[in-house]
Amino acid sequence: MPGVDGIVSGIDTGSMIQSIMAAARRPLGKLKAQFDELGAQRAAMQEFNSLLGKLQTAVEAMDTSNEMTAFELSSSQPDQLGVTATGDPSPGTYNVRTHYTALGDIHRSNSFSSPTDTLRKGTLKLTIDGTQTNVPIQTANGTRTIEGLATYINDNVVGARAYVLDTGSGSKPYRLMIEAENTGATEGNITESVQQSGGGERLRINQAQGSRDARLTFANTTVYSPSNQNTNLIPGVTLDLKGATSGTAQVVVSRDTQATADNVQGVVDAYNELLSFMNKQAGSAGSEGGPLAGDSTMRTINRRIQSVLNTTTGNGSITGLNALGLGSAQTGDLNFDAAAFKSALENHSSDVMATITGPNGLFGRLAAELDVIGDPVSGLIQPRLDSFDTRMSDLTDRVETQEERLVAYEATIRDQFLAMEMVMARYQATGDYLEQQLAALNGSNK
Repeated sequence: MPGVDGIVSGIDTGSMIQSIMAAARRPLGKLKAQFDELGAQRAAMQEFNSLLGKLQTAVEAMDTSNEMTAFELSSSQPDQLGVTATGDPSPGTYNVRTHYTALGDIHRSNSFSSPTDTLRKGTLKLTIDGTQTNVPIQTANGTRTIEGLATYINDNVVGARAYVLDTGSGSKPYRLMIEAENTGATEGNITESVQQSGGGERLRINQAQGSRDARLTFANTTVYSPSNQNTNLIPGVTLDLKGATSGTAQVVVSRDTQATADNVQGVVDAYNELLSFMNKQAGSAGSEGGPLAGDSTMRTINRRIQSVLNTTTGNGSITGLNALGLGSAQTGDLNFDAAAFKSALENHSSDVMATITGPNGLFGRLAAELDVIGDPVSGLIQPRLDSFDTRMSDLTDRVETQEERLVAYEATIRDQFLAMEMVMARYQATGDYLEQQLAALNGSNK
């Protein structure tokens, strides 16, 4: 905007405009301060939400007996018999012998000099566990080679997988191999037939391996398993049948009390981190606190979590949380005595589980409470974050509107000062003219 900066009046109009605009911008500064304050509160609430989520994750990994209890499993012949805990196994030693593993049908073709040798046109009929699929041997389908047939089978035939095997033998080392995806005498079956005509190589397919169930001996009882991943022999344990064992293999299941204690420690650490954050936000006699000082949402959540901790009682031989090595320090932090917990778990495992897990246990109730608090629709945190977003968006709009008004106001002031300088310039020109006329008149009268 053009200006004359007091060239006529001698007034420092630039400084005056700056002072006027500084005064006019004071309300805008308050709006920006409110925006910054809301931003700090929102960031703190988001951090609070993250810490709640961290605690929720730690608790939900421990709120059922299956999740909480860790086990150590070992096999005396791990190369032949692998073991994994997949449920809630009973500690003990189990004797298992694998005579042979389960197999699925494998069929193979005659030999070819190349995976891309052209086959006669026709149809390969595959029946997998009673379901027939017709595989076209046609140029349009790209299946007039064993390579093309393998691709087509893998993409279109349920229950089978195929590949080209290079035997490395003779002038025709390549064969099409078709395997059942399932194992077992009744689930891993393949039958096939080939119909072809015209020119090209003839395709012949025969069975190379038959299907069968695995055979085991357990508790002096012969057991047959259609799968090599057996989950029925030892409850809560998956046996990975890799090969025949040398006689009887021992499977040992024991509780891993240290791993379980470590998981409980993870919950305690997550809770103490959350509590430390809330204490810093609330402040104390020697501290002003953080952006959420006095925040009602944070206080409500704290009360609800404390209510779960304070109303949890023991079960059976467990008289309370102290019997599990869990106690509160004067600061409010949770203390955890891992040795006391492991002792209780070893001697009274069912009572420990009932006290901590399930809908009435400490972790079960805490998980349910945190789930309600953190619900994205009806919970306490997300609506508060949404409220911050709405208020900050409103302030942004108000600041933008006020900025536009201030730009227009400054332009108006400059126009007014410019008009004043122009009026004064005209008066000065008139004054100069009158002085000249008076001087001329006085000169003529002498």
